[in-house]
Amino acid sequence: MEKKLFLENFLLRKSDVFYMQDTTFWSDDLSSRKTSHTHDFYEFFFVIDGQVTECINGTEQAVSEKEIRILFPKDCHCVFASTDYKTSKIRNIAIRSDYFEDRLARISCNANEIDKRFSLGYFAYNALIEETNAAQKYIHDPKKYYFIMANVLDSVLIHACISNKNETKIPFWLKQLCTDMQATENYVQGLPRMLELACKSQGYLNRCMKKYLGVTSTEYINTLRLNGAAELLRSTDKKVVDIAYECGFESVPYFNKIFKKQFEITPHLYRRYRIC
Repeated sequence: MEKKLFLENFLLRKSDVFYMQDTTFWSDDLSSRKTSHTHDFYEFFFVIDGQVTECINGTEQAVSEKEIRILFPKDCHCVFASTDYKTSKIRNIAIRSDYFEDRLARISCNANEIDKRFSLGYFAYNALIEETNAAQKYIHDPKKYYFIMANVLDSVLIHACISNKNETKIPFWLKQLCTDMQATENYVQGLPRMLELACKSQGYLNRCMKKYLGVTSTEYINTLRLNGAAELLRSTDKKVVDIAYECGFESVPYFNKIFKKQFEITPHLYRRYRIC
């Protein structure tokens, strides 16, 4: 009978809703194959280095960098290193069940509508690495740690929901366009640059964005700009007004408004909780 793990046994503080750890696997150590388990929490993990194999509900699946695996409480799984790599490392995030489901509801999604196995693009994957690295630095500061991890979870869930809604394969040109637009020099230029890269009409591009990604071109660009602004708020001392303009926003009040809608906090407070 599989082992069951309880989140309360891992949390640093009873009030925490997240637990994160990095785990290294060695290809010559097969002991992990014997530790299949379930949980009383949700979790997701991704590969930091190498490649691992996950055995989930009796089926083995390879997991490489840029791939995300989401696990539900009743999923029975274990992870072990691929024989092609001497060592491999994963980053695992556990989330209290009621909090996970509340965050899903916040983005108008439920557990049955998410893709539990999907891949991130280069920029999204590296943003995930950077965000979780930042969270690890503030593990002993509950407020900063919570705000970073809440944003990480929201980002992963949005990708999971979008991925599952794409019943029809996303066209290659659209995947490439979204990847290209994640570069700072592109999203700062906004819609004109997106149309230039797409070589499509604005109407056709918007229809494809809504069909495959569930957002308009402008909404997608604003999300990229907001994530860029959040990174600058965390990593620099630049004024908020300068960051807004640098990320492509022409109106600071508009930037403040949609930033608060996205992160549930103003840019000034975001910087205080994450940087100070």
